[in-house]
Amino acid sequence: MADRSILFSNFNSPEAENPGDFESSYNVNAISKALERQQRDIQRKIDQAREKFEEAKNEQAGRFEQNKELTELLSIDPTQYFSAISADLKKNDKDEFDRLDDLLKNNLEEFVKQATARLNKEKAEIKKALIENQKDNQLTMKALGNSRDAVQKQQDYLGEKPELYSKLYSIQQASKAHEIDRSKPEKKGQYEISSVIIQSDKGELGLAVQMQLMEGSPLFFAIRDGKITFPDKPISEEQMRALLDFLYVHGIKNFELPPTLEPGIKEKFEKAQAAREEEADKKAKENDEKVPYEQQKEEPADNNVVSSEPELPEIQNDPGNEQWLDNADELKPEKAKDKEKKKEGYAKALDEMETWLQKSLGKEKNLSYFRRERNDRLRDFVSLKGWTVYSVYPSRNPDNYKLDGKRKDGVPNETYSFRIMIKPNGKGGIDVGYAMPKGGKVTDQVADKVVALQKSQGNKYIRFPKGLSDDDTGVFRMACARAGVIPRGIGINEHHAKKMIDAASGTLSEKDLEIFKYRLALQMEANMGADTNGRQANKVAELKGEYFFSPFKDRFDDTLKPALQDAINGKEADKVIGASRAIQEIYGLYEKASEAQVGDLVNLMQPEDQKAFLDSMTKAGITMDPEMDVRAMPKEYMSKMFAVLSEKHAKNAAKEMESEFARRRETDPDAKSYDVTKEMVADETANLRQMGDNLEKDHHVPGLRVPYLGSPRHDYPNDNSYQKKNTKNNFKAPRKEAHTY
Repeated sequence: MADRSILFSNFNSPEAENPGDFESSYNVNAISKALERQQRDIQRKIDQAREKFEEAKNEQAGRFEQNKELTELLSIDPTQYFSAISADLKKNDKDEFDRLDDLLKNNLEEFVKQATARLNKEKAEIKKALIENQKDNQLTMKALGNSRDAVQKQQDYLGEKPELYSKLYSIQQASKAHEIDRSKPEKKGQYEISSVIIQSDKGELGLAVQMQLMEGSPLFFAIRDGKITFPDKPISEEQMRALLDFLYVHGIKNFELPPTLEPGIKEKFEKAQAAREEEADKKAKENDEKVPYEQQKEEPADNNVVSSEPELPEIQNDPGNEQWLDNADELKPEKAKDKEKKKEGYAKALDEMETWLQKSLGKEKNLSYFRRERNDRLRDFVSLKGWTVYSVYPSRNPDNYKLDGKRKDGVPNETYSFRIMIKPNGKGGIDVGYAMPKGGKVTDQVADKVVALQKSQGNKYIRFPKGLSDDDTGVFRMACARAGVIPRGIGINEHHAKKMIDAASGTLSEKDLEIFKYRLALQMEANMGADTNGRQANKVAELKGEYFFSPFKDRFDDTLKPALQDAINGKEADKVIGASRAIQEIYGLYEKASEAQVGDLVNLMQPEDQKAFLDSMTKAGITMDPEMDVRAMPKEYMSKMFAVLSEKHAKNAAKEMESEFARRRETDPDAKSYDVTKEMVADETANLRQMGDNLEKDHHVPGLRVPYLGSPRHDYPNDNSYQKKNTKNNFKAPRKEAHTY
């Protein structure tokens, strides 16, 4: 049977100090943390699903108990039954209230019949809802369980073969940069990638890839250790060319076609490779005509050195395939110590390059890499002072640099793998450039290093030039994400943002990821300008909302909700209402001061509440930090604030319930106290749920689960709502305040 695999050499140079260590942002430790984060996220969703089901079950149980009590009340005294449901009827369906009121007065038997049917229907609906909740929960838990198992399988793969897994994972994450731009249908070679790391029946680890071009059926292949394998499906020349582009960008090259390779694959591969080389030679010739190659080796073309912006220094673009990146961080007042550090930046960058080339790539100076510095002036109007150019070659040869670009028929033969250039930018930072042979696309490896050099200088932003190719733009966008650096001068839509966040999730800590997402939102907002509508604006709002308001949800889950549950378990209506209102007030304070500091939030409190809160903090031995960001407010602060506000609101709630009951009794001697309690608790439930809805709608933070508030009681003064009666059917008054809402 013909072979359907193309071989390639190891991802790394075997001469590297640690050849098994894939030079990538995605090292084993970073990948392990990313997978652990995925497991935590899934477990959080499982816990939320379980909590949601329990809350729904408790709510249905409460409704069932209410139905049972109303059924008992109907059998004892239809008038009291009607009184128990009248408040809700008046509020929600006045016509039905009037109809039943008339029926009760004129046809008691029919009233009881219809009320019984109504209660039976409600009971059936409760049972049905409970069954549906159980079914939905089972499906959700099954799906989340499958996701958890899938991540666990990935963790197992990483544990078994960490070096190979990290290589495959790096390609998988970096390949998210590839996308089809539908606005450019004339451009060939565009493709999108979806992939998953799998293990074959023989235990071989591989990256299964689906490549979808602009048109036609997708191409399937698997990247394994040292080989590319194709399924038994036809491959077009266009697909093979796209495949070669993909492999080149992600550092897979030096191919070998085994003698047993299927002829069709061999033919397509050789044609695609020849076409790529022809196109590259053509581009190299065009570049050489613009800027002689001998000059490209040592310097950028004079018309391609772009001045940096006063406020935001930028990457300078060279159409001759050399791009210059420099520090685009915000300028801050410099201290003397900062200036001294920046003087060391250039030397630090050179040391970093030497270490990377020698230890990570296994390169040897003046054999497989060459360092050239130009400290003179080539022309009166082009200063080259300070440029250091690193030219890197695939193999050892002391004549590599001399032979590179040797002309044949007037066309230079470019033999280098890549170049990286560094120079001081005159503002305390560095400029970093790169060049790829024959106008080729930048690889993940080079993009990662270019960005890493700027990040090592302490830069959080990099400005890219106009004219950067679409292919290089996508690669640099993802390289910035992996490093936690924000690109400027590159478009970022909501689709890009999602991919960048996915990439950053694999390399950054949770804290750094939070900051990266927020900075990304600010940059997208700046890019948008006056355009505040559309999906991009929604993504910005989502990221900013997550940054500022996810901490509130965390504090609700770990502090406020347990405190509310304690009040619910106590079954005292004033305390339940007080706890609910305290949470709503805290949310209102947080919302107003979300982007400010704790001191600003406390200043928004009522003076008496503020004093009580600060006194309680002092009594507990807690020193408040007024300059702490509100989003970082710890549980201890929130707990003390809740205690003060819930006590205040509980007292007010008791007064409101008693006042309302007294008011109703003035006009209706038969008014029931439990109606007052039920309505006020129902209002609190609605208000709390509205708060959760607002958190999601206004601030894009979903999942705030409000617990069922139960059936709390309140002892009203002079309340005779439940006078016991001796009746033929042994009437027993319902437990005081037993009704739910």
